[in-house]
Amino acid sequence: MKDVGSSDMLPPLSPVDAVAERRRRGAAMLAILSALLHGMSFLLPAYIGLIYKGKAKFEPGYMAFVVAAISPFSDSIRDPLIFAAFLANPLLWASGVCFWRKRYLASWVTSSLAVGLSVAMWCKVYQWELYKWLLMGYYVWVLSIVMFAAASAIAWINSRQPAAPHGFEVIGPKSRGQ
Repeated sequence: MKDVGSSDMLPPLSPVDAVAERRRRGAAMLAILSALLHGMSFLLPAYIGLIYKGKAKFEPGYMAFVVAAISPFSDSIRDPLIFAAFLANPLLWASGVCFWRKRYLASWVTSSLAVGLSVAMWCKVYQWELYKWLLMGYYVWVLSIVMFAAASAIAWINSRQPAAPHGFEVIGPKSRGQ
């Protein structure tokens, strides 16, 4: 007697459907890992802040978020590239909503814009050798955005491929008797 929850009761997936299911799960896992890294980046040291009495203070990612958010309103740190990097966060969150609603193209476009905004600061960073001031939290933050863009692209590509109808075999060497 078979269990009610047994997988024997489900029709077997065609090879095309099995690949699509693996891609779907892979994109979802990549998106989840990206979200975890994004959250972790707010806790990791992101940049070297004020140096007081010869000691550098390592500022966490959430402080970089706050500083970038208030940069248009501050006279001392008014810089459009810093604010552009801040805008990568709301774009990434909007991309997450699109991903959750299965609007993968919109998710990919917004997360790709977020990637562009997150690395826009590199123009200034490498020009003035400010890369010495950026720490692991910043790079984990950028990596999380790139990973989410990749997850969105995989999900979008996977959603465009039609599934094989059940009952049809994929024609290959074994089905032809070779």
